[in-house]
Amino acid sequence: MRHVVVIAVALCAGLAAPLATVGKQVYITSGSMKYKHLCDSVAVLKQESQRLRLVCDGLSDRLRIETVARERLGLEYPSSVRISVLPAAGHRARPTDVPSRWEFFAILKRSFTGEKG
Repeated sequence: MRHVVVIAVALCAGLAAPLATVGKQVYITSGSMKYKHLCDSVAVLKQESQRLRLVCDGLSDRLRIETVARERLGLEYPSSVRISVLPAAGHRARPTDVPSRWEFFAILKRSFTGEKG
């Protein structure tokens, strides 16, 4: 009887090593497939991001925006008599707060070119 138990234990130990190796290989292969799938997803998402950047650049084009504003919305640049420089909230305007003609043109130029300052 004792020999049967020893044989059964040896047989289980002999089968456990190959089964563990196969299980480990299945786990590694499964992880490798998931990794490849994720890499493919990253590549597709990078391409989509690049495409959306191009679309965004096209939609942000100043000339396109001006055309849409003029043709679809009927907007136009205001005349010089319609442009006013307002003082900050809670601040009373003094004669020195009103910009000179050259300062006004500098402000107007910055608004069209997008410069800061």
